Amino acid sequence: MAQDFYELLGVRQTSSQAEIRSAYRKMVLKHHPDHSRDPGSPEILRSIVEAYELLSDREKRKNYDAGLALAGERREARAKDEKTKQARAAATQPRQKPTATAVREPKIDDLARLANLFNKGRFDEAERLANVLLARNRREAIPYVVLGDIARARGDAGEAVNMYARAVQADPRNAVYQKRYEELVNASAGGDAPGQVSSPAQWSALFALVSVCVCACAYISLSKESPILPGIGLISSWTLGLMVMLFLSGVTAGVSLSIGGLVDRFNSVSTTSLGKISPAMALGTIAIVNFWAAAAIYAMLGVSQKSFNFSITRLVVAVMAIVGLSALSAEYSSSHDGLQVLLWGGNLSYIGAMCGWMVSDSLKNA
Repeated sequence: MAQDFYELLGVRQTSSQAEIRSAYRKMVLKHHPDHSRDPGSPEILRSIVEAYELLSDREKRKNYDAGLALAGERREARAKDEKTKQARAAATQPRQKPTATAVREPKIDDLARLANLFNKGRFDEAERLANVLLARNRREAIPYVVLGDIARARGDAGEAVNMYARAVQADPRNAVYQKRYEELVNASAGGDAPGQVSSPAQWSALFALVSVCVCACAYISLSKESPILPGIGLISSWTLGLMVMLFLSGVTAGVSLSIGGLVDRFNSVSTTSLGKISPAMALGTIAIVNFWAAAAIYAMLGVSQKSFNFSITRLVVAVMAIVGLSALSAEYSSSHDGLQVLLWGGNLSYIGAMCGWMVSDSLKNA
């Protein structure tokens, strides 16, 4: 414990986790290569990340605090012990050559396998392999950025920032890593990290969603229209008004969740840091055929591989609610078949939700 991590972050030993997290974000912004001209900032940044990684873990922090309490009493004994260890290490160094394999560079095949697992949505396996590769070499960027994307998909913005920071340290020239890191840091510093409802404007967005859905359901139950495709059995009772209401409700869901900060940035969810299309976005193509099949596949992969994406999960749940309410409304209508709406209404609503999310997110950058 040669370095006091509390002093490094500028906090007290009694500081709360929230205070430590806030201090960490400020220090990272101060010493980031894009914001600091101090040649010592990269080394300071590495120490800051190391300090936060330890102090943010309750068990590690407890052990660290215990060590600090005994540091004064054991200082002299530790110095003697260190000299003894150095002498032993010098004497046995020739016989320790085989251990050099512990820091060997990850094989290209291992990195390709990691990318393949991650791109297929097999998060559980990708997470384990990434940790194995980092145990071999802490300076490899790809495992860090994969762990960052996984943490971000699960809604853990703090861990994602930590992993992205390490990826930037390992590969400072990669613009994608820096963009994702700065995007989350700036959002967190401004209290706008995705996933939580925290302002009247966000509640207003959700109220708008509920209002549109209520109006759409009222239209479906009261309208008296002629079907536009009576010869197609699966949607023989569908009318133009029904299709418009389903799509419009989906668009409103996408816009409201985006404005309300209840989903992540569309670009960050649609593509990974490795430049590939996100597995979660593949649901869109399946949902064109049948929304419920897409939702079932998503649920199975999420459970088996721990690959749930909090943004996609919320979008799917919103569409389920829209379809369920629309089907119930159709049962009270003389023009529509509730079962047909339930089976196929999700196709239109999910596509509408994706469109609303994408357009709303693009306007944030305008």
